[in-house]
Amino acid sequence: MRIVFHGGEKHIVSAIKFSDYLPLLVFEDGEEYFIAQDPDMAGKAASRYWEDLAENHPDEFVAHLESNTVVRWVLEVWHNDASSFKEWLDDVYQNPAKTFAEDEAEIEVSFLSQDLIDALGFTLLYNVVAYQHN
Repeated sequence: MRIVFHGGEKHIVSAIKFSDYLPLLVFEDGEEYFIAQDPDMAGKAASRYWEDLAENHPDEFVAHLESNTVVRWVLEVWHNDASSFKEWLDDVYQNPAKTFAEDEAEIEVSFLSQDLIDALGFTLLYNVVAYQHN
């Protein structure tokens, strides 16, 4: 039985959905959480998500951003300062909850059952984090 403990509560995982970025755990009660082995894994996944969206779906990417962010980038590129997108991705890396959590909160996971660890392919378990998706 795949079990997760966070916030002192026990949750049973009914399904795991794998994506290009982070696995999504679906609990029996219908709640869904993205899960990462550690904050570094989550940060890299968040950065990769936005880079892929910008490169492959620019209209959707722009629709997600505030218009003032896009205008600032255009002005900075025009003034030969093209580092803004990279700086923004650095912020995304430092704050993956902004990408993966609806409430922008990072949850520390205190326990994963061994069968869940095996299914996820996690090797280090000292700093597992999750982000509520729904």
